[in-house]
Amino acid sequence: ENGEMKQKIIERQKERLKNFSVLAISEVLQRGLGPYLKNT
Repeated sequence: ENGEMKQKIIERQKERLKNFSVLAISEVLQRGLGPYLKNT
């Protein structure tokens, strides 16, 4: 019972982390590539 709850929490945190890193990466790409693309 308790172990199952922990597992669910861990899964949720992994999911959130994945979403966060995807957002962070796209943010960095937009910031990094934006000026570069405008110059070409």
